[in-house]
This record gives sequence, C-alpha cells and structure tokens, in this order.
Amino acid sequence: MSGGDMLSRTFIISALCLSACGHGTSAEPASPSRVDAPSPPEPAPRREELEDEAQPIVEHVVCSWGTSGVTAAGESPAWVVGVIEVSTPRELRGLRLDRVELLGADGHVISPATTELELRRFPPGRSESDFSRYGTDDFDGSVPAGGPLRLWVHARLDGRFDDVSAASPVRYRAHLVTADGGQLTVEGPLDPPWPTA
Repeated sequence: MSGGDMLSRTFIISALCLSACGHGTSAEPASPSRVDAPSPPEPAPRREELEDEAQPIVEHVVCSWGTSGVTAAGESPAWVVGVIEVSTPRELRGLRLDRVELLGADGHVISPATTELELRRFPPGRSESDFSRYGTDDFDGSVPAGGPLRLWVHARLDGRFDDVSAASPVRYRAHLVTADGGQLTVEGPLDPPWPTA
C-alpha cells in the first residue's frame, strides 16, 4: 500500500471515530418547560362589603281593595289598602310609596293608584284583616336596620270601582322609593273587594 493511501485511510478512520464519540457539533440542552406559579386566592370580602351588597327586602302580608260607596257626584272611587313588611341590613331614609298597580291574571296593569298615597306604621298584634287607618301610627320614612317593620299601605285607584271590578284584578304591585333614589317593589295576591255598607 502506498504512503498516500495509508494517510487517506487513517484520516477517514479518525473522522468516523470522532463522529461516533459525539465530538462533532454539540447539541444544546433542552430548555425546561415553563410552569406558571398559581395565582394567589382572592381575598375574602370584608364584612362591610357584604353588608353593602345586601339589599332591603319587602314582603307581602295582605292586600285588598274596594270602595266606600257612590259620591254625591255619582262617582265610585276605589282604594287599595294593604300591609307589607320591610327588612333591611342598613337604615333606610325617606322611604315613601310611589304608586300601586292592580294586575290582571295575565300580569297586565288594570289600574294604577297614584294619588292619596300613604305609608303608616301598622301596630304589632293588630289583625291583618283590619284595613282601617284608625290605630295606625305616623311614619317618617325611616326604617332602622333589622326588621321586619310592618307598614300600612294606602292609595286611591285612578280607575272607578265599577270599571276596575269588571276587569277582575287578582294581584297588586307596590313601588317604593328611598331618599337616595333606591327602588323597592313588592307584589302579591289581591283579596276580593271588601264589603260596601
């Protein structure tokens, strides 16, 4: 074998050995996958925040309607009278009755009541079937935190008794507002008209 063939063979063997031993171009180590740290838990709401989110509750007790008879002018005005309970997590100021609506079986408004609106304190222990104003107390619009506070509701219907009666109202809805613009609503079944003397 000639000297040139020997050098060429030696070079090829050396190259193969280097390749097998991994001395060629070195591969970069794989980067570890990124793991995001878990988000910290949301802080629990403070007691004050929970109280701010709590809303006043108005509940139906009883409600009826009727007339006191025909006036000298031949009209038959009608009124709606009821009792509701108000519970609130914070004091309410300036609570007043905005309007009352008598509703049909399908939920449509048969007659609103927008005049002679009153809220008065309903005395504890009084019969819920006693709708008279006598014995109720003045209400200044303030409802202390807690409850429930019973209130007597009174309003004159915009429609005449005969017209309202012919439409057969079965429910009522009362809308109340507070001095700061808050709106409260209560709805419930409507008792039949009270007897007319």
